[in-house]
Amino acid sequence: MRRLRGKAVLAGLVALAILGGGVGAALRSAPGTEGGALTDRAGATLEVRGFNTASTSKIAPDGMPKLTEADVEREHVDYGTNTVRFLISWRMVEPEPGRYDTAYLDRVETMVGWYAKRGYSVMLDMHQDVYSQFGDPPLGGNGAPAWAVHTDGLPWKPNPEMWELG
Repeated sequence: MRRLRGKAVLAGLVALAILGGGVGAALRSAPGTEGGALTDRAGATLEVRGFNTASTSKIAPDGMPKLTEADVEREHVDYGTNTVRFLISWRMVEPEPGRYDTAYLDRVETMVGWYAKRGYSVMLDMHQDVYSQFGDPPLGGNGAPAWAVHTDGLPWKPNPEMWELG
């Protein structure tokens, strides 16, 4: 029952990220902005040390970073990190309109659990670059599923110097 509730919470966070067009965040405590600093519920200033996990998920067929729990432990011990921006992909979360891939969400939940076990704050980043890898011609990015890409036959030419403008 607890695992099922966890899946429902994770699915809700993912849905909020999709609908909001932004980033879903799952922090171990609700942050505040007292005095311009990020704070926990008790008002203590948070010292955030972390990085992205992991760019390999952007193009991986299964949408998952090439990461083991031992890698997370090593990051924590060697670098003293306490926060991670965890990349997830809309193309994997919702491969068809209204159908959510629970196996993918289970794998995300497992990896997020590795961080949670070590006391990390985890920000789920519904990531995309150049919107999507799909299109005709292919857009060359990642993020949105094929069903959400409509070029109406219009040409698209990537700009390698300014990829973010697609």
